[in-house]
Amino acid sequence: MKVVKNGVKRTGRQNFLCCACGKQFQFEYARAGCRPAVKQLVLGMLVRNSGIRDIEMVTGV
Repeated sequence: MKVVKNGVKRTGRQNFLCCACGKQFQFEYARAGCRPAVKQLVLGMLVRNSGIRDIEMVTGV
């Protein structure tokens, strides 16, 4: 897997690009809700009819 730099975000953080799949990402996210693991958990809870307030209490986001 080859990763190259792909500019800078408005916040000043470095943006990267995966040459294999074309996905842009950051190595470390500023907000907890942007992390892939937390995002997957939130989407899974939404599919199972959890409310937004319940998700916030569980994840802290």
